[in-house]
Amino acid sequence: MNAFIKLLVVLGFPLALCANHARAQDEGSRSSAFGWSSKRAEVRAQTRWSLDEWLKQRERMKWSDLWLQMNSPSPYEFFVNGSLNLLPESRGSARTFRYGAGAYVTIFGVEFEHTDGFSLEDHARFHVRFFGNSLQNTSLTAHLGVRKRSAGETFHQWYLGVDSQLYLHRYFGLTLSYRYHLKSIATSLLGSPFGHRLEGGPFLDYGFLRIFGKFTAETENRSTGTAGVYGWSSGVQLFL
Repeated sequence: MNAFIKLLVVLGFPLALCANHARAQDEGSRSSAFGWSSKRAEVRAQTRWSLDEWLKQRERMKWSDLWLQMNSPSPYEFFVNGSLNLLPESRGSARTFRYGAGAYVTIFGVEFEHTDGFSLEDHARFHVRFFGNSLQNTSLTAHLGVRKRSAGETFHQWYLGVDSQLYLHRYFGLTLSYRYHLKSIATSLLGSPFGHRLEGGPFLDYGFLRIFGKFTAETENRSTGTAGVYGWSSGVQLFL
């Protein structure tokens, strides 16, 4: 009897060990399977669409759009300016005054200008901005204009031009403009004048106020020969 019990103990112990090992392997495989399934479930949860998340995202987008709207340049821009021009005495007067105003909607703008001195000039220009997003930023603009001149007789003259400004610092920069005056209808005093004009100089911005200085050089071909005028101007411009 004792020998039989000892035999059972000897044979049962290895079987118990095998059973425990098999059970442990089965539990490990089941836990790994459950872990793998849990990771897949987490991945699905991250990409899951829900009404609650959509509403939260929509709210965040609304506030982002509001912030961009408040901090983006307005598509509507207005300005007024005035300057004093110092020209050679040989032209009959050492000083002329120039006044102007304009408005922009996105990349398109219109401008009106009046010059009062030894000759009267009224300008109307249409601008198209190819580079830059505001009047107070680095930009490149082309324009088409017409001027009404009163110097002994009154006539109109069309012209094409390019305006550019470059900010060298947040508050300081340079402007440069070129304009080509097309031939006008023949006049008794000047014939059919045409020519070009170059203008540029530094400016200083302080908020909506700009203080500028410019050097102007203009050459005109007339029936009596070539005439030129040059001089300095300084003034202020307000951006509204």
